[in-house]
Amino acid sequence: MKADFWLSKWQKNEIGFHLPKPHPWLVAYLPKFSLSTASSVFVPLCGKSLDIDYLLEQGHTVIGNELSEDAVQEVFDRLKLKPNVSTWEGGACYAANKLTIYVGDYFKLKSQHLSTIELVYDRAAMIALPEDMRVQYVQQLNKLCPNAVRYLIT
Repeated sequence: MKADFWLSKWQKNEIGFHLPKPHPWLVAYLPKFSLSTASSVFVPLCGKSLDIDYLLEQGHTVIGNELSEDAVQEVFDRLKLKPNVSTWEGGACYAANKLTIYVGDYFKLKSQHLSTIELVYDRAAMIALPEDMRVQYVQQLNKLCPNAVRYLIT
């Protein structure tokens, strides 16, 4: 996967995958997972998705990962959250209240970053990757969140 490809998409605002509201299948099916409001949800390749807002509104802690720092800054601005910005092995980490987003390469995340995850919400992250990387993506996800329930929308 070429990071430059995706960063260029963000810079040119070529983000047709970004929806103007939470994904209807997230809204419809999230209750079926019977998560407590204290549950943590991981959103890989989260972009600036309004799904993040929806998950937070349901009381969940959200941990995301995104390559584009611009997208991450937009999320915090939209939510009117002033993040604490720190560094991790792969880049910057933005955190405020119940939201943490690791900016950088998904494959550099470690299990300690996601130790509390109960649900992985993948809204087209896997299919955004080239086919030859999808097995690696799932293997990494199994290492990061071995006990989490997975919800994949493609």
